[in-house]
Amino acid sequence: MTAGATPQYSFALSEEERNVLLDVLEQLMKETRVEEHRTEAFRAKEVVHARVAAIESLCNKARAARPS
Repeated sequence: MTAGATPQYSFALSEEERNVLLDVLEQLMKETRVEEHRTEAFRAKEVVHARVAAIESLCNKARAARPS
């Protein structure tokens, strides 16, 4: 790995685990969006917004995952 490169991770999930992960992520997304809406401080709002983006990315990856 080169300096400054972001490490990549992978792991295997059963279909049931994938579904549970998606359910948990989608609930977390709802809660985090509420937090984002209620947050007033600009810097804090940026942090919450970055978290929303990361959760969205995880949801998209979990939805797109196909059995190997």
